[in-house]
Amino acid sequence: STIEVGWTGPDNRNDYIGIGAAGAVGSDRWENFAYTERGNPAELVMPTEPGAYVIRYFLDQDRVAIAEVPITVTAVAASITAPPTAVAGSTVGIGWTGPDYRNDYIGIGAAGADGSDRWENFAYTERGNPAELVMPVEPGAYVIRYFLDQDRVAIAEVPITVTAVAATLSTKDPVAAAGTVIEVEWTGPDYRNDYIGIGPAGADGSDRWERFVYTERGNPAQLQLPEAPGAYVIRYFMDQDRTPVAELPITLQ
Repeated sequence: STIEVGWTGPDNRNDYIGIGAAGAVGSDRWENFAYTERGNPAELVMPTEPGAYVIRYFLDQDRVAIAEVPITVTAVAASITAPPTAVAGSTVGIGWTGPDYRNDYIGIGAAGADGSDRWENFAYTERGNPAELVMPVEPGAYVIRYFLDQDRVAIAEVPITVTAVAATLSTKDPVAAAGTVIEVEWTGPDYRNDYIGIGPAGADGSDRWERFVYTERGNPAQLQLPEAPGAYVIRYFMDQDRTPVAELPITLQ
């Protein structure tokens, strides 16, 4: 939380009010600070770890402390409400309670991930409750956590299982004339910016796909075929991470 700290002092250039662990000395890391020139009372952000602390007035020169007062930082409470399962790539409303400090967020990551791991997706709490959180594209066991923006500290979590998304593709004929437009029937989640693409047989997600059409443009999709004859594959791609979830071989002649 942010508290107001009243002070008296010289207010020399770059003097500041700092908070650190009780017993900390000048060489120890101080958690947070606020410059006296920014006003009285000073707006000082508390550390994320509960415990015994001390607030000090520091002269900028040599970081000399000339006044102090003790303070106890108490734990912050939060909770998360989410369904036990969700479909890969879907957007799920996540209920939450918590401090809603500036830039706090709800994140989803692999089960067992810690603060140093990459978190798949997130939604800021300031954008509303429930938070609109996009699920990862890979099925599996995940955990949703409430993070304080300061130090990315997690203060609540709930497990969730992400299930596979279903999609299919079909055309009238497995052989088509190169350079023409064909109709591709599809089923799938039709998430925002999902698309049907065509590329050389054996191409993976890192290869350049020749042509594509967004699913939001209708079903069947009107897909422009490449000019060069050969073996190709049509795939349904989720926009998130360009993940293919269905494919269909086709020969161009």
